[in-house]
Amino acid sequence: NAPLIGAAEAQKQALALANAASTLDELRDAIAGFDGLEIKKTASQIVFADGNPKASVMVIGEVPGAEDDRAGKPFTGESGQLLDRIFAAIGLNRADHFYVTSFLNWRPPGNRSPTPSEFMISLPFIERHIALVAPDILLVCSAAAAQALTGRKEGISRVRKTEHIYKPVTAGLESGVSGLPMIVTYSPDYLLQTPLQKRAVWADILALEARLA
Repeated sequence: NAPLIGAAEAQKQALALANAASTLDELRDAIAGFDGLEIKKTASQIVFADGNPKASVMVIGEVPGAEDDRAGKPFTGESGQLLDRIFAAIGLNRADHFYVTSFLNWRPPGNRSPTPSEFMISLPFIERHIALVAPDILLVCSAAAAQALTGRKEGISRVRKTEHIYKPVTAGLESGVSGLPMIVTYSPDYLLQTPLQKRAVWADILALEARLA
């Protein structure tokens, strides 16, 4: 096997591909053709997005799960149903009112957590994705994704208590999207394991609803 390129070179390639993508279809094809992430080799297929790309709300999860990997769509299965119920409680549905994606578009083997270098390599792609969708508000359902997009290192219980303004992190990214309100909350997967956090997530969703109003 040929040696893998280093993480810095992989991110450089990802940045060039991200900047060259002027539509969501072009971005999807660029990510699908990119070989700088080992996890691509063990995933069944790319998991790019679902919902309405013209919606006001863009939801970013961390990585696809096993059911997402099979379906080729993020937030499927039990966690996706929970996310849809949470949004339905404020009168929003996936087909019309929100758009979902994952920070990484490939499921890591055995559902392991992504490595810092996998986040770094993927950052130009998710930031270009945000720029192409240009939502009114971001909802980030992952501690690691929130840390990558805010530059903060605290745990999610601290990070979610602050309202953030999204500004692109990747140097050299042709974004054009900056100053978006960004709300951080627990992932639906975490909520299924830790129902005690439902009240916290509900508070975050009400903050999102107030922002949209």
